[in-house]
Amino acid sequence: MLPMADRPAATSSEPPRLAYIHDANVFGGMETLQLDMLRHLDPSRYRPVVVVPGYDDGPRSSPREFIELLKQAKVPVLKPPRPADMPVVGTLGDLYHTVKLLQRARIDVVHIQTRHPEAARKATVAAWLARVKGVVRTEHLPPSHHLHALARYRIMPFDAMTDFIIADSNSNREEQIRLLGRSPKKVLRSYCGVNALAFNPDHDIAQAKRNLGLNPDMLVVGAIGRLHVQKGHSYLIEAAAQIVRQYGPIQVLLVGDGPLMGELRASVDALGLTPYVHFAGFQAAYIPYMEAMDIGVMPSLWEGFSISMQEFMALGKPMVVTDHPSFLEAFTHEQHGLVVPVRDSAALAASVLRLIRDPALARRLGQAALARVRSEFSIQNHMQDLMAIYDQLLGVPARQRTAQRA
Repeated sequence: MLPMADRPAATSSEPPRLAYIHDANVFGGMETLQLDMLRHLDPSRYRPVVVVPGYDDGPRSSPREFIELLKQAKVPVLKPPRPADMPVVGTLGDLYHTVKLLQRARIDVVHIQTRHPEAARKATVAAWLARVKGVVRTEHLPPSHHLHALARYRIMPFDAMTDFIIADSNSNREEQIRLLGRSPKKVLRSYCGVNALAFNPDHDIAQAKRNLGLNPDMLVVGAIGRLHVQKGHSYLIEAAAQIVRQYGPIQVLLVGDGPLMGELRASVDALGLTPYVHFAGFQAAYIPYMEAMDIGVMPSLWEGFSISMQEFMALGKPMVVTDHPSFLEAFTHEQHGLVVPVRDSAALAASVLRLIRDPALARRLGQAALARVRSEFSIQNHMQDLMAIYDQLLGVPARQRTAQRA
């Protein structure tokens, strides 16, 4: 990239052009956040587009649901031609067409959304070759869970092409610096957030259950997320068996799809939980499912600063979460929720039972979580952080807020 001082300031009366490059093949929290970011980006300051891969096959393309929601939101979606299915020729062709796409669209800033440090290499190189004025990467998962022995050396040339790397929690930022040797000046922390005031914590839970065909008189314990080992659903199912034995029938609502669907269904059958566990599958509009839950559970083995976590908080739901560092930045045990060790179904069951048997505790924790998400985590703050970074890259005078470096 050009040194910061050598880059021309934005002088056109037209807002600078911003390209978000999407790098994932499943629909999850990153996609939910990206859509909310676009809703809260100030159009008088930046004109956005979203760039998706040219591939059409599942493992390499953006999820169809994500692209459809972008189109419904009237966000321009740019897609380079499909690359050839030959390793070297396809990679070089994809790189060439992405560079040309960014140049034709006259993109000023590229912001890459990805989950781990070694992803989106072609997007980073394409932005550098296109001579855009600024390149930003948000890496949503802490690197410790995708760390290869030579990672810090393999990412060095791509980091040199990148101006700033955004981590969504302090723990993520600390890992970026400690494990990958990145400069503290390059890695910024900005909590991704939700529009907490758009949620109704006073919703009618019983009616929400009826709307989904659930028993309104029976407790619902639920989780939102891909059916993937990362999300720890197997521990929730084991905990559910213990809860039913010790307390009696409850309803367990799992919203999401993924590679573990068959395995989890088999486990439910083997534990005799079939009458109690409901697999809702993927739901683009999943908030009504959250509203039907009395208790939210996040038994994740690793996680970023979860959007689902913040949505549960914004609905005032009492929650049980694992002791992953990113959760611990949002939750103080017994103050905002209950925290249990990772991979501990017995502790998970005990904490859910505690909330079931102590409604006053459940209400207090839910209200404290609601107050915290409203006061400390918001999509509005996150977008002010990001636009301040874009302004800095373009030489625009500082406005309002800047992302924190600690």
